Parts: sequence; structure tokens; C-alpha cells
Amino acid sequence: MDGAFLQLKDYVKNTNELNNPKNEILFITGSGPKGKLCSLTVLQRLQQESIPIASSCSMAVAFNPFFPNKQDYEDEKRRLEEKLATGIVSKVYIQFGADLERLQSALQMLTALQSATTSSSTSTTCPTSKRFEICGSIFLPTKMLIAQQKFRPWNGVFLNDEYLSSPDGARRIVVQMMRLYEEYSSEILIEAPGVRSEKDWDVVESLLRERDDYLLSSLVGRDVVEVGDDKMDVKQIGKVNKVEESRTSRDDDDDDTSGSTTSKRRKTSTSESTGDSLMKSNLPPTNLPSKILNQAAIVLFHSHDVRLHDNVALQMASHHEHVIPVFLWSKKEQGPWGVRGCLEVVLKDALRNLDKKLKQYNLKLVCREGEDSSTMLREICNECGAGAVYWNKEHTTESRIREEKYRTVLQEIDVQSIECQSSLLYDPSSPSLAAGFHGGHWGTLMPFKRTCEKQLGMPRRPIPRADTFFMLERMKGPNEWPSSKDVEGLNIAMINGNEEWDKPILDRFPMSEDDAVANMNTFFQHGFAKYERDRSRADIDWSTSKLSAHLRIGSLSPNELYYKIEDSNLDYNDRKTFSRRLIWRDLAYFHLNSFPMMRDTSIRLHYEQTEWLSGEEEDARFNAWKTGNTGCKL
Repeated sequence: MDGAFLQLKDYVKNTNELNNPKNEILFITGSGPKGKLCSLTVLQRLQQESIPIASSCSMAVAFNPFFPNKQDYEDEKRRLEEKLATGIVSKVYIQFGADLERLQSALQMLTALQSATTSSSTSTTCPTSKRFEICGSIFLPTKMLIAQQKFRPWNGVFLNDEYLSSPDGARRIVVQMMRLYEEYSSEILIEAPGVRSEKDWDVVESLLRERDDYLLSSLVGRDVVEVGDDKMDVKQIGKVNKVEESRTSRDDDDDDTSGSTTSKRRKTSTSESTGDSLMKSNLPPTNLPSKILNQAAIVLFHSHDVRLHDNVALQMASHHEHVIPVFLWSKKEQGPWGVRGCLEVVLKDALRNLDKKLKQYNLKLVCREGEDSSTMLREICNECGAGAVYWNKEHTTESRIREEKYRTVLQEIDVQSIECQSSLLYDPSSPSLAAGFHGGHWGTLMPFKRTCEKQLGMPRRPIPRADTFFMLERMKGPNEWPSSKDVEGLNIAMINGNEEWDKPILDRFPMSEDDAVANMNTFFQHGFAKYERDRSRADIDWSTSKLSAHLRIGSLSPNELYYKIEDSNLDYNDRKTFSRRLIWRDLAYFHLNSFPMMRDTSIRLHYEQTEWLSGEEEDARFNAWKTGNTGCKL
């Protein structure tokens, strides 16, 4: 360790003597267990031994905010803070990854640390008076790189299905990353294999144009925008950034060839798409007039759609000038089949996390509580001057009553009501039954599945997560938020007494979009391929998906899960059973739509004549069943 450190000291000394302002030393340890001499300990020893570092020599470190494991991320964050505390670091390189929300959070954190590092710097031996710079890494979204990462992914590089699905999916993510780096005044590093040809350079230029198109579209209606520490005319942002290009000696020696190549390159790059294909929104269109779109939109969240991604009501509302997310809670309206008991625990946790995620985009969840949700809806519409209210239908007997009251109230106050479908693959009221169907029980899966596909087509494919991210980035809340109750103050899962009976439930079912996606990905990694064989094995971890609670609360979209299954590499016979679980779920809601009283009354009415035991005989038989003493002894 000491020998290696002495060599490093000599290297720093020699670098200082060169006095080249472009000199930079990047300390990287890599993923996995850290040895005694790692990037952190090196920086700490350089500080402790007061090694002189010339102002022309830059010390840089790497930071990876994309670790899927929470503890790994917390360790990475702690190490970065300790590195910055040395007062030596002048640049932070962000590792490449595909999670845009994690990148945004990392940039927010680094920006805060920049200010803290600058104000708290006291070292006199290091150039710490200037705050550290941020440099973000990107990969060019090429077929070759995607194929490489699929076949042999690099250690510590975390890419999602959307990035690996196609160059177009990867491109959407990279453009949004570049937009974020521009927003936070960060440099961009194009990682290996980097730019090696004219074709690669064309990709870089087109990415820059698409980034600028996104920036312009997000600034519609604004004349001036802050970029870093400066203010810039919006019209200037549309100009393609000038990027210095290194020419080969062949190009320098041959002017005619160089001119020809440049002309050809410029012609190719300008004839390519400037991002129009990506700018065409995947969001569902709206037919509302501009007068209403200029008014605020209220988006109602319920106990079945507590998420931001693939939330059709939220997507529709995003066309409005202002959007107000709202949750209205009435314990009275839940009745015997609504949210009760354990379900209250996971719902409350989902609401906590929804509010937390909304705040990342300068939005928040407005919560109200009372006996009649339609009365609360009327009040909040009047307070906000709302032009429209959006919600996703729940498709239950009690929700249809509640939603009819919503429609009546909104019609009375001249506010548009827009009902969407986002909790099932198909709207259960949409399939048409054959003539002559007057009752009975449509209990077979395949006739229902084929009818839906024939009449309604395949299930809707969710928009890319990169588009959801961009939608939320552009979404604006009201100028003045209406009053709200804190999620913790809602009369949901109120724990009385000393027994914390909700804790085991929360430990088993943490309820957020991030938890749902992590759960889904873990199942597909460890259990999906063996589901056909192991689904009845309670003794095998991940023999089932553990996603039922997420689907019920809506922290995971059924459409996202459906296409995760269908887009997998498994043969049809190996994936069909798990895929059909989602169809069974739709079929159950179709039954409830067809027979609204089925939870209290038998679908087959002659079963209502069944006689049930009661009293002591009922208790005796029930206890026999519990202890395995039913049937005949052998």
C-alpha cells in the first residue's frame, strides 16, 4: 500500500511540474469490495500529508447513482461525501445509467454539495475555493453498443429494458440525460467506444439537436430562461451547439478530400431527423378547447392507480396549463368491500411515496377527507377554478356509484369530467356479449381473452418511461396550491395501542413505484423462467411474482407487466400461464361488472338455496378442517 501511494505522490509531483491546465487525475476504485488503497483513502492521505497540488492539476472522482440496491447506493453516496470533504476534488464524473429519476436526484444532490463544498472550504494547500464541476457520461445509442450490453454488460452499468429494447428507446433516454446535464450546467463525456467515425459524429450532432428541441418545447411561452448562472434568450437555445471536432492528419493534408467529406457530413446530418420523431408525443390526445386547457386540471387518485408512470388520467391532464393531483378519502364510502384493514396500510404507504415522488417535480398530492367525496370534489374545483377533472375508473360496484355522483356534481358546476382506463388491460364494460346471453356464468378464460382481442385489439402498450419523465418535468402546478391534509393525518391505518401490527405488512410489501419495478425485475431475473414449473411451490422463493399488492394498489401498471412478459425471450408455452394471470384478473372485474351483487349473491341463483350449518356443528367442522381432521381415516 505504501509503495503504491509513494508512486502516486511522485506522479502528482510530476504532473504539478508540467503546469498544464488540461491535466487531470481521475481516481476510480470500481464496484465491489474496496481494498485498503482505494480512491477514498488516497484522497484522504493526500489531504492528511498536505501534498501540494498545483492549481493547474485537477483531481476527479467517479459517482454511480444507479445502484438498484438501496444500501449500495447509500454506501456510494457516503463515499462521495467523504471524498469531497477532503477539499481536493475539483470534478465529479457521473457513471452512465438509464434511470432518469435517479440521475435527476443525483444532479440535485451534487448541486447542493457544490454550494456546501465551496462555502465550507478551509484548506490552504488545495485549490478548493472554486466549487467542483460535474461531468456526465453517456453512451451513443447504437445497435452495436446495445447488443454488447445485452450480451456482456459492463460491471456497474445499470441499463433498463427500455434502453436495451431498441436504439430508439435508448435514444429517448440519452436525449433526456443530455437535457438534464444542460439544465444543471454539466459537461458531457461520450464514453468508449465513443466517436470513431463520421457516422458516429452525425449521431452526436443529431442528439444535440434533439436535446435542444426538447429544451425549446419545454420553454414554450417563456422569453428568458436561466442556464447555469446566466440568463439566455429562449431563441438562442435552438441553435445547435458548436462542438470542436478533431480532424485526422489525412483530412488536414488533403483540403479537397476534407472539404468533400465535411460537405457530405453536413448534408447527411441536416437531412436526418432533428428529433421530430421523438418530439411526437406518445401521450393520448385531447379534444378539449384551449379555453379549458388553459384552466387547471384536477387528477383524482384512488386506491387502484397510485402511480405516475402509465397513468392515463395523468397523461390526459398533462395537456393543461396547470395540474393538481388530488386524493379524496371517505372511510364511509368504502363500505364492506372497499379499503379496510391491511389494505389501508399498503394504501397509506403508496400515498406517502406518491407525494414524495410528485415533490421531485415541484408538484404535490392534495389530500382531503370527509364523508362525501363528491362534495369535497365540488369544493376543490370551485377553489381552483378547474376546467376539467380526470380519473381512472375503478370498475367496482361502489366505485360506479361514486363516479356517477362525480359526473353529476361536475355537470352542475360546468366542469368537464374525463374518465380513463388504466387499472386493467381492458375496460370490462367494453366487450359485447353474444346475442341470447341472459345470465349464467362466463367462467372460461380463453373465450373472454379471444373476445377482447377480437373486439378491442391487443392491450394498450405503455408510453416509454423517458416520455413519462419528460411529461412530469414539463408539468406545472397551480400558482397557489389549495389547502391539503398531510397523508399521515388521514384516517387510514391509524394504529392505536402499543402493537405495531402494520410493521410486518410494510416490511413485506413496501408500496412505491420503485419498489414495484424492483420487485418485478427481481422476479423476472430469478423466477419467471421457472414459473410454469414452480408456481405451486410455496417453499421456493420467487416461485410467484409477489406483485398482487402492487397491482391492486396500482403502484405497477398491468400493461407494463403484460408487455414485460410478452417482450421476454421465453417461448409462448413457457410464459402463457403467467401472462394469463392478468387476463384472469380482467375476467374477474368483467364478472363484477356483469353481476354487480356477486359478492353478496351467487351468480348461479340456485346456489342461494344451499343450506349452511350454524352453531356448534359449524364450529366443530370448522375446527376439524383447521386441524386436518376432515375426511375418512385410512
